[in-house]
Amino acid sequence: MKKVQLLIFLFMLNSTSVSSQISDEFVKVLPPQYRPHNARQLTSEEKIKLLDSAAFIAPPQYRVELKKLAFLVRDEMNSTTDIKLKIEFATALGQFYNNVNIFLLDTSIAYCNKAIEYAHLPQFNKIIALSCFCNSSSYSIKGKNDSAIYYCYRAINYYHAFNDTVMLIHCYTMLSDIYYVNSLCEKSIFYNNLVLDMIPNKWGRDYTFNYLQRLKFFIRYNSISPSKQFADTILKISGEIFDNTKQQASSWYGSTFCLLGRYYYDIKEFQTAIRYADSSLLPKYVQNDLYFNVSAKKISRDMYLIAVGDTLLGIKTLDSLPKPAFYLRKWVSQSLYWYYAATNNWKQAFRYYNTYIQNLDSLRLLEISGLLADTEQKFNVAQKEQEIMKIENRNLLRQKELNQVISISLILIMILALTIVVMVGINRRMKMARSLEKQHLINELYKMEVTVLDERVIQQDNLTMQRQKIASDLHDEISTSFAAFRFYIADLEARAVNTETVEVLSNLKAEAQSIYQQARLFMHNLHSSHENKSYSVKHLIAELTGKFQNNKLLSIKSDINCDEIISYLNPVTEKELYLIIKEAVTNSIKHANATLIQIAVTFHNHFCYFSITDNGKGFPDTVKTSGNLGLNNMNNRMQNINGTLSITSNNWGTEVKGSFPV
Repeated sequence: MKKVQLLIFLFMLNSTSVSSQISDEFVKVLPPQYRPHNARQLTSEEKIKLLDSAAFIAPPQYRVELKKLAFLVRDEMNSTTDIKLKIEFATALGQFYNNVNIFLLDTSIAYCNKAIEYAHLPQFNKIIALSCFCNSSSYSIKGKNDSAIYYCYRAINYYHAFNDTVMLIHCYTMLSDIYYVNSLCEKSIFYNNLVLDMIPNKWGRDYTFNYLQRLKFFIRYNSISPSKQFADTILKISGEIFDNTKQQASSWYGSTFCLLGRYYYDIKEFQTAIRYADSSLLPKYVQNDLYFNVSAKKISRDMYLIAVGDTLLGIKTLDSLPKPAFYLRKWVSQSLYWYYAATNNWKQAFRYYNTYIQNLDSLRLLEISGLLADTEQKFNVAQKEQEIMKIENRNLLRQKELNQVISISLILIMILALTIVVMVGINRRMKMARSLEKQHLINELYKMEVTVLDERVIQQDNLTMQRQKIASDLHDEISTSFAAFRFYIADLEARAVNTETVEVLSNLKAEAQSIYQQARLFMHNLHSSHENKSYSVKHLIAELTGKFQNNKLLSIKSDINCDEIISYLNPVTEKELYLIIKEAVTNSIKHANATLIQIAVTFHNHFCYFSITDNGKGFPDTVKTSGNLGLNNMNNRMQNINGTLSITSNNWGTEVKGSFPV
């Protein structure tokens, strides 16, 4: 009958799981990030997430629902053919049974081993690492420290490969606890130091917790091998905790007091130990304590009371402890032994001393098993290192051969590159030589042009001077002669009585006046310099502005003072300025597509300043450096009259400006 009822119950449980995987009430109490989209139909990811975090997010009254979910996940794991999903389900179940109930640790280990069995490919190494860590935790709680150490080292090897600092901290913390339980305090302190070095936030929650671990390890070390050095270290560590956690005193001071009580108990200052235990149980240090719970603090205080004579409490505690609780049984037996020995009750003292020794021997056996596990792990590591060395040697030989090939290839590439560099250098030198030769020819041509122009100017000046001298001589001679001739005709005309004679003299007088006017015009033309007019800046600007005055495509505007140009410029400087303005305007019209050209000439402090600006499209910098003949001519003209010239060009136009002394 009972079997039938059980089958009916299991059927109902299974049907309930299928129809409603978790209740709405359970969903409401979950943190937002853990709530499923549909409580009636959980996805595989949601199930795994819930089982992984069950111990931290689920209130105790909902553990039954989580167990039902675990059964459902187990069935899915057995039925699915997706190896990745099988591994994730097995790992989640292992985590779940490890976290929710210490009596289900064997189940946790079984599922973690399944995950390790399934995860035989390298891409699942992270899952293997997590399963090894979970197994180490389960074996540690069960007191099977050799297995706990084995799996912890396996996890560490994986997490080292992943460079996962967070999980390495967890592994080292677990190892330090395992070695502490086995009284291997030196190893506990070693791994605790690794943890403290890896935590970045000094005196944060994790760092302070592990610093309290450090204090606990040194107190145990001092109880095994008392020394002044250990005593000083214990007091120093506790002082550092007090100094650095003042802002969080309610979280850490109570546990520090509790550990100091244990230190004073070990050196048999029982009253001091009781005072520290009482301080640790003050309400302000109980509620927010992040290291010891109230039960642990009360157990410590009971030990101290037993040591000062509360034997009934000691006997009651000893009888209530399970036999595998070797450490607590040793502690109670030690307290009773100390008390009876201090009161000379040697019979009872001997009795509890035997109990103390029995539990101590059991702990030493655990210690030996831990050492054996550690030795075995080191042996396995040594074997792996030998295999790795063999593989590395083979790889080194291959790498050496590859390096030789790479070296030869690099040498050939370097030779080729060097050849290319040399060829490019020779080519550049040839180009530079041709460019210099070209520039030299341009300069020679310009010098020849300047020389010819200078000779022409000198010849023109000489010719002008000769013409002016001839004009002056003619003016002086002809003006006087014509004046006398006109006076003579006028006198004859006045004395003539014949009408015909008067008319002839009048005509002769008019003809003489005409000849005189023509002679004056000839002398004036002979005196004037037509060459100077051809380089007149004034006439050039007037011609340009007038020519483009009514042009719709281009306008030329000027800002000059004609009187200043006549006053300050000599023929040479005016010629050079004339040619520069003409060249700049010509370039702008031909190349710039400008709609406005502005010409300005001013004089200040014996210097002439000029600028020719347009709003055209400009030209690239390469034009200035490519040996453009027109631009070079402008620069050379300025140098000839000790002036400076600059050319600025961009997308908004070009400006040619310069200055020279006058």
